[in-house]
Amino acid sequence: MNKLNIVDMFCGGGGESTGLIEAAHDYNFDINMSAINHWERAIETHSQNYPYFIFYLFPGLILLFYQDCFFRISI
Repeated sequence: MNKLNIVDMFCGGGGESTGLIEAAHDYNFDINMSAINHWERAIETHSQNYPYFIFYLFPGLILLFYQDCFFRISI
């Protein structure tokens, strides 16, 4: 079985995570899930729905997206 490392960026209630998990299972991938957000409340909410995730809190995190690349700026 193939294994994927997946990050739910800007996690909140967990809708994106649910879709990622379902898609991985549909294609027979084993997964390691983690989630990031800059807002502590979002991390708290997501961790109630997905306690087995690895969480990262980045206060002051700004991500800029440009075409297929993203740039991380911490303030």
